Amino acid sequence: MMTRDALRAALARMEQALAETRRNLGLAEDALRRRAETEAI
Repeated sequence: MMTRDALRAALARMEQALAETRRNLGLAEDALRRRAETEAI
């Protein structure tokens, strides 16, 4: 069984990774949107 501190640290790492993933998805979405707008013109 993990200690409370270890669980808290693991959760913090997971939350940080999730935030980074969301940022990366946002960047990819923006790039795809710009590309689609360029091709539509």
